Amino acid sequence: MVHTLATRKQREAIRAEMRRIRSALPYNVDAARVQVKQLTDWKYHLRQHPLPILGVVALIGYLIVPSKTTTRTVFVTTDNSQPTIETETSKSAISKGGVVAGLLATAGSIALRSGTSLIMRHLSQQLMSNFSPAKKSSLDDSLRYAVQAISPTESKVT
Repeated sequence: MVHTLATRKQREAIRAEMRRIRSALPYNVDAARVQVKQLTDWKYHLRQHPLPILGVVALIGYLIVPSKTTTRTVFVTTDNSQPTIETETSKSAISKGGVVAGLLATAGSIALRSGTSLIMRHLSQQLMSNFSPAKKSSLDDSLRYAVQAISPTESKVT
């Protein structure tokens, strides 16, 4: 390979960029950790956007809870006469389980929240383990090999 002023300047520019990336890498990893923690924390999102979240929760609650009364139309026919239309209104039946059903529903809700929290914590730990300091040395080695591939005459990168 011909060593000219342009190739030397290009090589130095690449080395300077590699040094800049290497020095900024720990800060970028720390920032990524903070962002992942914020993204998985529902309390953070509630603090940032309380009204839209509470509005969505109220809408979902309204859609889930059944109506108290139901109206249905019944066609009644008698012998040899015109059918008559009657409207029947009835109240929805209250569950017979009462307290027991309420306790089971509460326990199920708590179990679902705990399970979701455990899964999210596990996923975030897995994600953070990819950015651990032990990986930094292998990243430095791969950067060093990349620079050596660009300039094979020099064995040490400063």
